[in-house]
Amino acid sequence: MRSDVALYDLVAPATLDAVLQQLASEPGKHTLIAGGTEVMVALNTGRLNQHSLLSIQHLRALRFIDVQDNAIHIGSGTTFTDLRRSELVGSDLPLMAQSASWTGRHAASFAGLWCDADAGECQRQADDSLRRVSPGLQEDCFAAG
Repeated sequence: MRSDVALYDLVAPATLDAVLQQLASEPGKHTLIAGGTEVMVALNTGRLNQHSLLSIQHLRALRFIDVQDNAIHIGSGTTFTDLRRSELVGSDLPLMAQSASWTGRHAASFAGLWCDADAGECQRQADDSLRRVSPGLQEDCFAAG
């Protein structure tokens, strides 16, 4: 059964702090949306239980590739194009850079697909770190949703 899109609200808070504050003040009420592929599938099949969507696609604070303490940190808003174009990823994680070019979804966020098309799992892992090991560097991927 398809969902009626008119029954859903979409809000794009201006800052990451505003998103986090809204999530904390109304637990379980909102679904985070960045690109939307997985959320739209859930909406289309009538499986999207929360009727309030919080857009985080525009938040630059979630889109970064950084090295700290001998680890590469990749923000959840980082796109596959960002990964493919990053000199850092290309030199230290060449397989990740190569696989980013294979997706065919260059504007998709890394965390969105990392969570294996399960928006609920992304939501549950908001504070968890997913780790993969690379020669000399550890790659931390924070799924913000």
